[in-house]
Amino acid sequence: DPFGHFTTGGLVPGKYFVRITGSPTGWRFKTATHDGRDVADVPLDLRGDVNVVITFSDRWTSVRGTVVSSKGERDPDAIVLLFPIDAQQWTQTGINPRRLKSAAVTKTGEYGLASVPEGDYYLIAIPDKDADGWQDPKFLERLSGKAARIMVGDGEAKSQDLRTQEIR
Repeated sequence: DPFGHFTTGGLVPGKYFVRITGSPTGWRFKTATHDGRDVADVPLDLRGDVNVVITFSDRWTSVRGTVVSSKGERDPDAIVLLFPIDAQQWTQTGINPRRLKSAAVTKTGEYGLASVPEGDYYLIAIPDKDADGWQDPKFLERLSGKAARIMVGDGEAKSQDLRTQEIR
């Protein structure tokens, strides 16, 4: 409505994530909070009427850089994966999790990840051929030992170059 309030109806009781796709032009979805919890990342147990505060920001976040092979050459055959340091955020994330992101590497060895929610992450480049099922928590655990750590703050555009890590 004109005051920024919204209502939705017809939802059956259960657990829901509150996520926004198609943010207004110039804005990015930042958080959806209920009782101090970000229900975009942790499901909301819907049992009747609740109040959720949705926050947008005009401060964009991103992570970008270049990827090189073990030989030091730009590696267009890699994929870059970003996932939270907090392993509890690797499971029960719903469809299209916000904090698990991947980016193809271009022919010139560059990658870019946009609208990264603020937080602490692992960042790793692996051969694209090895990336099937990369969101599996057991696979992420293996990757975490080889990954770089990166902290993304509100409105930050981070740059992080990577070397492709072989997965065995």
